[in-house]
Amino acid sequence: MAALAAGLGFSTFSSAQSVTTTPVGAVSTTFPANSLKAFSLQLEESSVSIATLSSVSTNTITSSTSNWTSGAFAAVDAPYGVRITSGTYAGVMFVITGNTTNQLTVQTDGVDLTTVLSGTETVSVIPLDTLGTLFGTSSVPFKSGTTAASADVIFIWSGTGWLAYFHNGTNWRRSGSGLNQNNTVIPLDVGLFIQRKDITDLSLTITGNVRSASARRFIKPNASTFLANPFPVDMTFANSGFRTSNAWQTGASAAAADSVYLWNGTGWQVYFHNGTSWRRAGSGLNQDATAIPAGSPMFVLRRSNPAYKDSVVTHTTPYTL
Repeated sequence: MAALAAGLGFSTFSSAQSVTTTPVGAVSTTFPANSLKAFSLQLEESSVSIATLSSVSTNTITSSTSNWTSGAFAAVDAPYGVRITSGTYAGVMFVITGNTTNQLTVQTDGVDLTTVLSGTETVSVIPLDTLGTLFGTSSVPFKSGTTAASADVIFIWSGTGWLAYFHNGTNWRRSGSGLNQNNTVIPLDVGLFIQRKDITDLSLTITGNVRSASARRFIKPNASTFLANPFPVDMTFANSGFRTSNAWQTGASAAAADSVYLWNGTGWQVYFHNGTSWRRAGSGLNQDATAIPAGSPMFVLRRSNPAYKDSVVTHTTPYTL
């Protein structure tokens, strides 16, 4: 799983970086005392298996040449995801919920795999993190408390609302639930919010691999999806890929267009494309060059309603590997 350690300051990768192998690095983020700050995983673990598909069903993919250990990718305390690495949907990742020696069952969130995959693609299996594997189980760097009101809180978007997680000194809990939440999965490419309630700053450093290929993600039509910049470097609205996704709706105002809500540290700023360039609600200036900072979370609101399988955004890597 991704490694976390105490650290100081903030570091990221230069967009001008050029290497011949996938680089391993560290990203450090400081959470000021008594603050609410956005956070996301910008680095990932190394693949543990590469395979070529032989067939797909609604929610399974099969590789006739694989010899996986049954159940190895579906342990609740050690989750995995599978990323498509070739074809039209290369870059898309699904969380694995079960596996046999040659088949993976995945969480599709409503996407029928037979409509997006041919069954001949290559795939890569990658370890994912949980609250426990990333931040610790019995001992954590956060302020613990008996309730969310007295502890540092990690907010995870459920698709319809925020779920609040805190550490009670023994394990992770979700507000309103008495169950152990150590195994709650933290998918790659999604944003979190961390509310620091302690009187001291907290600095966390995450280590891992830099993404080596473009990212593709499904954006729910006629709904809001909470995402993060998937790269450890800034990208601009002009090269974000949102505008070029299928049936992206432009308009004269944010109220009439598909929009991106970007967190600026204290609130949301709303961006939309007017058919010519990116604009920010309340401003008439061109925002094409406005940065989406590394790891920044954002709500993507699609007012348009293309088929879910076609509602995909492609983020091209903003660096050379």
